Amino acid sequence: MKKIKLPGSAVFIAVMSIVSLNLCSCSKKAGDDAKKSRLPVNALYELEKVKDSLKNKNTPSAIGIGISGDEMIARHISADEARAQLSRAVEGLSGSTVYKSISKFDDETKSYRVYTLVASTGSEAP
Repeated sequence: MKKIKLPGSAVFIAVMSIVSLNLCSCSKKAGDDAKKSRLPVNALYELEKVKDSLKNKNTPSAIGIGISGDEMIARHISADEARAQLSRAVEGLSGSTVYKSISKFDDETKSYRVYTLVASTGSEAP
């Protein structure tokens, strides 16, 4: 049997390629799972920060969450929920608008989860 002699650098490159491919595929999956589990928390946290900045400008706001298999229905549900919360918090609310929405799709339940921040567009009625 004839022995094949490979240069050390070729062996090193081959081994490092295999190791890096294995590490990349594992870390990507673990990263995706971690990212997936943090999505709702990040969306709420992001909207809470915007809500706090609106509060500092004396603009009432509220956050609603809607879940549905249809993204537009989830958007409407979340906006309606936020508007209802806002109207309970501010008596005589003259108007509101969707300030920011964040949509996420859940592969397990095959449904959309939409987070909506609604802000007051007018001042309180006297």
